[in-house]
Amino acid sequence: MGSVSAISNTDETVTVSGTATNAEKVKVTLGTNAAVEVTPAPDGTFTYTSGILAVGNYDISVVAIKGEETSEAKTTTAAVTNVAPTIESVTNVNGNQLVVVFSEKVNKALVENTGNSIFVLRNITTGAQHTLDASDLALLGEDGKTLTINLDKSNGETTDLLGVDDLGTLDAVQYRLFINPSTSIAANRIKDLSGNDLAVNTYKDFTGVIASDSQAPSLVSAALNLEAGSNGQLVLTASEIAQSTDASVDQSKITIGGVSLTSAAVAASGDSGTIIINLTAAQKTAIGALTDLTVNVQPGAFKDVAGNDNIAGSVVATKSQYAKLQSSTWNELDNTLTLVFDQGIDVSKFTDFASVSLTGNATRTLADLGMNLTTTTNGKTVVFTATDSQNVDLLAFEGSGVAPATHTISFASGVFKTVSGLSSESVTAADLTYENDDIKPVIESSSYEASTNLLHLVFSEPVLMNSANFASGNDVQFFADGDDTTQIDDLTSLIQADMKSKADGSTQYLATDYAKEVWIDVDANAAAAAALEGITDKSSLKVRLGNADVLTDTNSNNSIVQTKDTQIPVTYNNATATTCTPSNQSLRLVKLTFNKDMDASTVTKDKFTVALASNANVVKTVQAIIPTSDARIFFLDLGTVAANQLTATSNYKVSYSSGMKDTYNVEVAAGNITITAADDATTVAASAPAPTFVDNGTVGVNAGDKIVLTYAEPVTVAVTNETFRVANPTVGTDATIAVGDKANQVVITLGQGTTFALNSTPLNLAVTDINDYKGLNLTGTETRTVAYPADAAVPAQTGNIVYKDVDANGVLSAGDTITIPYNVDLDSTQNINESNITVLNGAGSALNSATTFTATESGKILTITFDAVNAADVLPTSISATVGITGSGSNIKSLWGREAEDLSAKQPTLETTTKPYITSANYDNTNQVLRITFSEAISTTASPIVEDDLDRLFVLSSGYDISKDNLTTIELDSADTTNRTVKLTFTATPTIDEGITTINVIAGGATTAVNKGILDFDGNQLKRNDATGVVIGTYVAP
Repeated sequence: MGSVSAISNTDETVTVSGTATNAEKVKVTLGTNAAVEVTPAPDGTFTYTSGILAVGNYDISVVAIKGEETSEAKTTTAAVTNVAPTIESVTNVNGNQLVVVFSEKVNKALVENTGNSIFVLRNITTGAQHTLDASDLALLGEDGKTLTINLDKSNGETTDLLGVDDLGTLDAVQYRLFINPSTSIAANRIKDLSGNDLAVNTYKDFTGVIASDSQAPSLVSAALNLEAGSNGQLVLTASEIAQSTDASVDQSKITIGGVSLTSAAVAASGDSGTIIINLTAAQKTAIGALTDLTVNVQPGAFKDVAGNDNIAGSVVATKSQYAKLQSSTWNELDNTLTLVFDQGIDVSKFTDFASVSLTGNATRTLADLGMNLTTTTNGKTVVFTATDSQNVDLLAFEGSGVAPATHTISFASGVFKTVSGLSSESVTAADLTYENDDIKPVIESSSYEASTNLLHLVFSEPVLMNSANFASGNDVQFFADGDDTTQIDDLTSLIQADMKSKADGSTQYLATDYAKEVWIDVDANAAAAAALEGITDKSSLKVRLGNADVLTDTNSNNSIVQTKDTQIPVTYNNATATTCTPSNQSLRLVKLTFNKDMDASTVTKDKFTVALASNANVVKTVQAIIPTSDARIFFLDLGTVAANQLTATSNYKVSYSSGMKDTYNVEVAAGNITITAADDATTVAASAPAPTFVDNGTVGVNAGDKIVLTYAEPVTVAVTNETFRVANPTVGTDATIAVGDKANQVVITLGQGTTFALNSTPLNLAVTDINDYKGLNLTGTETRTVAYPADAAVPAQTGNIVYKDVDANGVLSAGDTITIPYNVDLDSTQNINESNITVLNGAGSALNSATTFTATESGKILTITFDAVNAADVLPTSISATVGITGSGSNIKSLWGREAEDLSAKQPTLETTTKPYITSANYDNTNQVLRITFSEAISTTASPIVEDDLDRLFVLSSGYDISKDNLTTIELDSADTTNRTVKLTFTATPTIDEGITTINVIAGGATTAVNKGILDFDGNQLKRNDATGVVIGTYVAP
């Protein structure tokens, strides 16, 4: 790093210079301002001039950079002071023109405004003077320091007092130009770019010359603004005051980038230093595409005020910069408009909603649509959101169903401002990406509050709150306790007053409202409320939409039917007070009954006291808390010591403290109840519910599976395992019987070699095998059978039956399959009886005896595979190709061994949206054969297609009717093994110009009868893929 020096300039800038030999960059830092990088000249010298700086002293640091190496800093200082501008010189040129040079750059608007009476011209000899006014034109040059003043020739005062002849020239005497001391308005005074005033009475003397203006003006600069005016403007700046009228400017002598401006018009602005040229629409388009913006003017393109033609010249026009819209997107689901610009937008400056218009199904402004600017941070992306999804204008703009055919956006120039102050360019009918809302609304979550009977549903988007949509049978269904087949209830009795808009139920929706959530008062249907609150396992509650169209969103999309696989869990809550009711069970046990399921970890013996009602000092010690399988029932166990048990007929106060909580986290308030002790004299009632089967995870009845018997009180098992197995020989060699994890349950665990049959084998328990804590036996023997578990349902067909054209030949043939889904896994080891399966062909007829198939099972799918297909059945499928199954004797069984139920004749699901279309065609003139190839395998129906049918299949571009020529055959081309080509053989020569004539499917698609069509495997007719069709080429033999 060599020497460094700094100079303070009169315009409040600082120039730093020096040498940095071999440096790639020099980094200059002035005070706390950001560092600036400068590239040195080849000889190592560098110069940097700052922008205008605040007054003060500046420490200057300079470092040289080469690669990743940085030199030690060289430092210096500079002081910036307020320096008022001065007049350095005044020269009289061209008769009535004065050229004034200031010491530094001055404010253009102020110095050119001679109407502010800022200049005074005085004849020193006579003392006469003239205050320049608006008729004396002033033009500040490009350097910002040189001002040219054209004195008004017609000014009589000047002529009389200052010695100005008829041509407006000054006499050859001494004159003085000074700043008017009477200019008292500070805002009007001439200022430098830092705001320092040119001092009043500042002056310069000069000598007038007797000469007329013969100086030719020149083009100094040009500025292009394609957003100004109607179609953009080109502004030319002359070296002096020019005649700025259309009559004085010859546009044919002006070009920009080679584009002539002959047809452009000059905006009349009187005599000034600029000429404003309004472009035409065609010129705007042409110039907008230019990269070279060189402006050329020929002599005579414009004149100065003295009538002198300009000299030839050229400059490169500057181009006004604008923020450009990069993309625009309308999201119909969220009713949002997203605009992306090429630079950051100042969102605080946007206010003109009426100037942005969108065209869709109708044209509306953002103001019409009720849009809000939701973007709060400056950036390239700006988002607007509609405040009301049912705004009339919004609905008109969006229409309904599919996206509008036309979607554009328009706005004027300057509607948006960038963070740097630039305007946005105008946009006229620019493409608006339209994201159509075809998403069907669904339930996202659900909860039920038992204390208020309010069902809370949350949807994926706002839906119509009309209660009628929810109130039909099966509209909103509830399922629980593992049963996904039989609903426990629905909302049939719902009315509009039940559609609440707040969680406290205080307000309700109107039938025309849309919302993302609703609180439904199910108590209107008392049965529904009772059903929900009566389920055993509250965590098993589910809700589903049993009918289509229950939910309707703001864009008329409707919900679909839900199944057990898509139903929504309902979170069950109960904020009602939780109570505890002690009662006498026996002298040993006190029964505790809660009104809600309890968190067993909070029900502890330390929270209970049992004392004689007449003497609180006589206390019975609680030995244990016995929970049961019913989360609402517990027992206080006073133990086996008689002295600690209750005394019959005595009254006892059972007290409990706070701290116990239910499963909804509601705490039980402290309390007490007095009970009368009595001994237990009741035998043990039969288990309720009936004995249940608990699978160990392996399908079927296996060792380790359990049978559970549930009683109303704690019990003991009095029978030994050996004795139990003798009485129940099918339970397995090592089966056991014991009290389970809950004291009121007995668990039988099946052993090795078990042959116990569900729904068939009865249990065999004697009355003495099970006792309660008093030693009382069962009320009667236990001989009931054990039902299948819920997941061992009878196999039932569910979902779509689908034909698959495995070999893609377009017709039913060997190897093709039919897949039939079931609700449960099937036993693949079974030998299925195919005679119980009835399949009809595509014509709806029974299969020929020579057509055979094999049925197999895998997972939940039954697959029919065709082994052979008779010619009579070689057809495309159709809705007539049904499948029916007689379940009994079919050997279609679940893994539990349960045989499938009957399947009534069911239509297959066809891919109706996939229709064949023409991909190519060629003509064999020698053999008069037209070959047409399609997008997929096709077939011709069994009945021949006659000539007249061609009018309902094809059309030629020449308008020629090929059906008038006799056809010998219409058949598949055997040379095409993919079965995608059809041959039409003619007896008369059709009019086909190979390479020119096109063939297409008729508009709207083929309309031949079912038995006369060209069809794909699913029986679909031909479709027209586009309006053009394909050119018929010349057949080339393989």
